[in-house]
Amino acid sequence: MDQSIDSTSSISQGRPQSLKTLCILSFIMCGLMILISLFGVFKSLTPPTAQELQMQEMMQEMNPDADMSAMTNRSVPSAISGLLFQVLALVGIVMMWKLKKIGFYLYALAELLPYPVSIFSSGMKGLTSALGMLGENFEAIIYIVLALVVVIDLLFIFLYSRNLKYMS
Repeated sequence: MDQSIDSTSSISQGRPQSLKTLCILSFIMCGLMILISLFGVFKSLTPPTAQELQMQEMMQEMNPDADMSAMTNRSVPSAISGLLFQVLALVGIVMMWKLKKIGFYLYALAELLPYPVSIFSSGMKGLTSALGMLGENFEAIIYIVLALVVVIDLLFIFLYSRNLKYMS
C-alpha cells in the first residue's frame, strides 16, 4: 500500500515518462527544423547561383508546363515566418517540459498555423514547394508526405493533450 502511494506522489511531483518522451522527440525535431529554417532564411537572402539557374532551365525543359516560381521564389518573409513558427514551437515545448499548460497551446498554434498561413500567402503550391514541378507523379508524392506531416502534427498534439492534467 505504501508503494502505490509513493508512485502516485512521484507522478504528481515530476513529469510523467510519456511527457518526457514526447518533449525529447519534439526537441530533436524542432532543433532540426530550426536548422533547416535558418538555411532557408540564408538561401532567401542570397541570389541564385549559376548552377541553380542552369538546373531551373533543365527542369523547365523536362516539364514545360511546370510552374518554376517555386524554385525561383526566394521569399524572405516566408522563410522568416517558418523560422518564427519553429521558435514558437520550441518555446511551447520548453514550457510543457516545465509543466506549464500554456506551452501546449503555443505548441499547437505553432504546429497548425503554418498550413493556413502558407495557403493564404502562396496557395497550395506554397505547401508543395519546388518538387511539385517535376510532374504529377512527384506532386502526388508531395501531397502524401504533406498529409503524413499533418497527421504526425495532430498525433503529437493529441498525445500532448493527454498530459495536460499534469500541467498547471
